[in-house]
Amino acid sequence: MKVAIGYFLTNFNYPFFKYTDKPKLIPNIANWCESVNKNGMSAIVFLDDEQYMSHAVTTRYESIKFEYVDSSGGINPMDYRWVLLNRFLESRTDIEAFIMTDVGDAMFLKNPFDFILGKAGCIYIGDEETQVSNGWISQRVSLINNEECSRLYEAIKDNKLLNCGILGGYTKDVQPLVKAVSDRLLLYNCTSDTVEMVVFNEIIYTQPELWRVYHGFPLNTEFWKWDWNSEHCYIQHK
Repeated sequence: MKVAIGYFLTNFNYPFFKYTDKPKLIPNIANWCESVNKNGMSAIVFLDDEQYMSHAVTTRYESIKFEYVDSSGGINPMDYRWVLLNRFLESRTDIEAFIMTDVGDAMFLKNPFDFILGKAGCIYIGDEETQVSNGWISQRVSLINNEECSRLYEAIKDNKLLNCGILGGYTKDVQPLVKAVSDRLLLYNCTSDTVEMVVFNEIIYTQPELWRVYHGFPLNTEFWKWDWNSEHCYIQHK
């Protein structure tokens, strides 16, 4: 089984987006769901608000299943999705391959499994046209306030920034990375804001011998270009 995975977790305050009202299920995941359906894919979306389980959109798509999860894991729920994803993959041995993306600012332009399947051993990741040392990341290193994290950040800061809003491949190849990210996020225990991007780049760049990584074109469009009409890329991400 191959499946797209998304998380729409809203039972928290997320300082980066400065929400004044709780995000609504529609329109936040509409484009993502439509792109799954258009490309003949199967998907699972995890929600942490039970009222959304009876929303009209949860029965609109036969190929998309919606499941309730508890996001109150102690750390910021945006980061806690990695703990939830690790548990899910451990419990679902039938999932041969998956692609997890953000749902609010990403959509599938083509079926990504046409690109990633057949390339065992590789992990597929989004990226950005900037370095790890950008201001958004460095601010989150300060939030973590951990001496080891600061040391590792200095060692990797000149590398290209990888974006964990896209992650996929064969489950046997990607799950060890998911577990490593989950464990590190729990160790850092940052509750004030999401720090997943710090941890994600830290683990990949400081242990390069463990991960065979593919990122960028044609997997994803250029970040912040909002290139919905790309004929070559598989996933549009901002």
